[in-house]
Amino acid sequence: MERNQNLGTILGDSAYPLRSWLMTPIRTCLNEHEVAYNHAHCKTRVMIENVFGRWKRRFPVLKFPSRRKKIPTILRDIRVAAVLHNFSIEHRIPEPALHEVQILEDEHDPNDQEGDIFDDARQAPTGTVKRNLIVRDNF
Repeated sequence: MERNQNLGTILGDSAYPLRSWLMTPIRTCLNEHEVAYNHAHCKTRVMIENVFGRWKRRFPVLKFPSRRKKIPTILRDIRVAAVLHNFSIEHRIPEPALHEVQILEDEHDPNDQEGDIFDDARQAPTGTVKRNLIVRDNF
């Protein structure tokens, strides 16, 4: 995505830098349109994070993908999880109960670190332009 291939847009929190392909919240909203953008951004990210949580409970291999050595294997696992998750929904296969996956929830990935909060001075100009257009055209 860094090579300017138009593969879509990813939503990230303020721990990530704003890029043309990675939209982050606006730190200091100057008007109601920016507030509406932040609200929609947050609401969408919460829904996505809930799905990721459901996938990790159903498919523990996704819990710590960084333990896998090969990126193609990680990507395959994610695609397979998405297909099987949708299959499970269509066929009403229940998700595992929380107590069934509690051991996995208690594990800690030593490679998992909190991201740095990027300040506005480090944001990519093309990301700012794209986000401003999104706000202007949709909110």
